[in-house]
Amino acid sequence: MSQRSRSRLLVVLGLAGLLSALTPSGGRPLTAAAPRPEAGRGVRHGTSAAYVADQSAPSPEARGATTTRLADGRRLVAGGESAGGAVATAHVIDPRTGLATPLAGLQVARTAHTATLLPDGRVLVAGGRGLGGQVVTAAEIFDPQTNTFLPVTIAGARARMDHTATVLTDGRVLIAGGSGPEGALGDAEIWDVLRATASHTPGAMTQARAQHEAELLADGRVRVSRGVGGDGAPLAGEELFDPQSGLFTPARPVRRPHRAAVLTPAPS
Repeated sequence: MSQRSRSRLLVVLGLAGLLSALTPSGGRPLTAAAPRPEAGRGVRHGTSAAYVADQSAPSPEARGATTTRLADGRRLVAGGESAGGAVATAHVIDPRTGLATPLAGLQVARTAHTATLLPDGRVLVAGGRGLGGQVVTAAEIFDPQTNTFLPVTIAGARARMDHTATVLTDGRVLIAGGSGPEGALGDAEIWDVLRATASHTPGAMTQARAQHEAELLADGRVRVSRGVGGDGAPLAGEELFDPQSGLFTPARPVRRPHRAAVLTPAPS
């Protein structure tokens, strides 16, 4: 046997011995376990479901969860529902790293709620449908400095879900429409979060509506549009809320931009 053949034989025998040492009696090779992320370091999207469950982290795809952009650029994802009903889970996502950090969670499990950024950087979480299907009255505040939710009692607030919450130019919040045990609501409230009080607007909405949209306009008024009425049918009418008078009035629908069709002649 030549010197080169001897060298090849020794290499083959060495590899066989190494594989034998790494193979248990069952005959399946041992593999190194993938390292788990450290607790508290955040969960990167795509992390195994087992790890997310171990950390009691919410699913970023929770149905009905609200997503609120914070002043520092992070996104707060809160509440929603799973197959078992409303959930209280919450997390913040850092768009720079793609990491989602689990939070201790909401004080009250809820879906169909609102989560509105306040002028001071906190987030007001209001209303919704609770774990047992009940309409929620309780509100809470998320503090981005401590990453915690604290309960807040708004005196005079009404239980509602599928409503809108719009911050007015003076910092108060317009809570409009939604639905309750009796169906679609046609009333609205002004919440003063700093004083923890709610008062009904002098005038009711022109239509009871839920699952609608509300937009703060440049002049300080609020445009309310779309949604469904008491019979569940879609609504076409729009209305304006004037914070100076506290009244809702019908509004002309905004013409939404559309793409014009370009016709080209067929080849001859």
